[in-house]
Amino acid sequence: MMVKGGGNVRFTKILFMLVLIAFLGLFLHNLIQAAGPPDVTFTAKTQGDVTFKHSVHLEKKLVCKDCHLGIFKMKKGGSGVTMDAINKGEFCGKCHNGQKAFATTDCAKCHKK
Repeated sequence: MMVKGGGNVRFTKILFMLVLIAFLGLFLHNLIQAAGPPDVTFTAKTQGDVTFKHSVHLEKKLVCKDCHLGIFKMKKGGSGVTMDAINKGEFCGKCHNGQKAFATTDCAKCHKK
């Protein structure tokens, strides 16, 4: 349907811009997913610090929403991660249970002195 005043042209330009914005959003999302966020280091009291590598988990085909916001909060220190909680199946223990991913029984896999 042709609208006076170039409405068809305006609609086409708006549609093009919306498609372009959607494409750029998807491109940027995929770029962030591919590069991954920076590593996060947790200070441990006795066993040595733990560095969580986002890249390792992204290589396993996990995506951000698999852990955030359900398992971990997006704020430094906001989740209160403890080994006791992990061993009870919370936080890392949701996957690192010996079935879905390696169990938390081998301390040196995560804790580095």
